[in-house]
Amino acid sequence: NKAEFLANMPEVPEVVCDDVTDNVVFIIGESSSMRHWSVYGYGLRTTPRMEQMAESVVVYTDVLPPAPSTTEALAKVLTEKNSTNKKSAWSSCVDLIRMARAAGFRTLWFSNQEKCGPYTGCIPVLADCADTCCYRGM
Repeated sequence: NKAEFLANMPEVPEVVCDDVTDNVVFIIGESSSMRHWSVYGYGLRTTPRMEQMAESVVVYTDVLPPAPSTTEALAKVLTEKNSTNKKSAWSSCVDLIRMARAAGFRTLWFSNQEKCGPYTGCIPVLADCADTCCYRGM
């Protein structure tokens, strides 16, 4: 929960970036199937904007979610929590958003996930760590 995380959030280690690119964008389509994205070879043009950028971006083709639900998967994708680090809660782990900020990046979070509800877990808490946070309800 947010209060627990804010009260006990782990300190972000010092981050030094020597050769930093201008922009780093993570597009997480965790509950989507890559079989339906044209950027991955699907026959219909379902991701035309991503295709336009394909020459200048890294498109990972071998990434699988580390858990069966969005909440569990993103807790592991966006924090150092994993199956072997023995930390019991995502809230005791350093997160990617604050690491990016510590490295000097301006962070923006755009999401079509709901901001609150019984299944949101870490998502809105970590999103609030970004410089700008915007939810686009479905």
